[in-house]
Amino acid sequence: MSGITSAVNTCDISDSPLADASAQSGCTGGTAYMCSDQSPWSINDDLAYGFAAVSASNPNCSSCYQLTFTSTVLSGKKMIVQATNTGDDVSSTQFDLAIPGGGFGQYDGCSTEWETTSAVWGARYGGPSSNTCSSLPSALQPGCGFRWDWMQGADNPTVDWEVVTCPAELVGRSGCSGLLSSRTRTFTQSPHLFPTCPSRQQAARGIPNREADHQP
Repeated sequence: MSGITSAVNTCDISDSPLADASAQSGCTGGTAYMCSDQSPWSINDDLAYGFAAVSASNPNCSSCYQLTFTSTVLSGKKMIVQATNTGDDVSSTQFDLAIPGGGFGQYDGCSTEWETTSAVWGARYGGPSSNTCSSLPSALQPGCGFRWDWMQGADNPTVDWEVVTCPAELVGRSGCSGLLSSRTRTFTQSPHLFPTCPSRQQAARGIPNREADHQP
């Protein structure tokens, strides 16, 4: 889409930034992985920032969305996410939130990047059922803790969403920005869990994830 400033930042297998924007995804044998600093974090009790994958059919990567949670204990809380990834198993009614410890999904780039066994990540779709963040690599533990602290362990909440200008804090981590026309949408169908590894047109991932429903 027009307005994208640059490719999403990626990291090598040692979690160090890559200068080569054309490096292929580690999920498919390449050298590019999602950087650990592209994990979610809380701004306060009611607002958080993070990153998400959207459907591969959605051309609006790099745009930012404000999600207002409408179910579970998160109801009323807001999270601004930047779409830095796509997946062919993410439906058009999902935001696939990048949260360490949320399940590695269709491809397991995580075990390669962090030199672990797949058992560390819990269920392929959904991750562990309790807080086992201390078993994850140290760089991923704060992002994993976000799921159990700010999100209070909520599983696949529904959301209302609107397109917003990307906060500087998100752009500083992703290295890119983009903006769609401002619009809003409510989506209330029960969510499903489909974590993904991206196509190379966006960031390669090494962070297991979780998602909320959306309609981009």
